[in-house]
Amino acid sequence: MIKYTYTQAGVIHKGEIQRTPDMVGSHEVVTAVVQQIANSTGETVWFSMLNLAGTEVVGTNHAEPKGGDNTGQRTVEAVSISEDDGENWNHIHVRS
Repeated sequence: MIKYTYTQAGVIHKGEIQRTPDMVGSHEVVTAVVQQIANSTGETVWFSMLNLAGTEVVGTNHAEPKGGDNTGQRTVEAVSISEDDGENWNHIHVRS
C-alpha cells in the first residue's frame, strides 16, 4: 500500500492506495496519488516534481478530477507520499 497525506484548507487528510503493476517508478506513484486526491476533492491539483535532493523542479503536471465538476478552487496545499508504510515521506510541491 502507498500511504499519503494532503492538507486542504488547513486540514490534514490521510489515505492509502494499492500499488498497481503500472506504478513502476516514483513518477507513476506521484501521478496516481495526486489523481486520487483530485478525485476526492473535486479540484484540479497542479504539482511539481522535484529532483532526488528536493532542490530543483524537474517537471510539472496536474490531475483533473474524474467524474466530478472542478470547482476552480485550489485549496490543496501540501501532499506527502510514503511507499514504505510511513517510515519515509516524500513531499510534493503543490502549485496554486
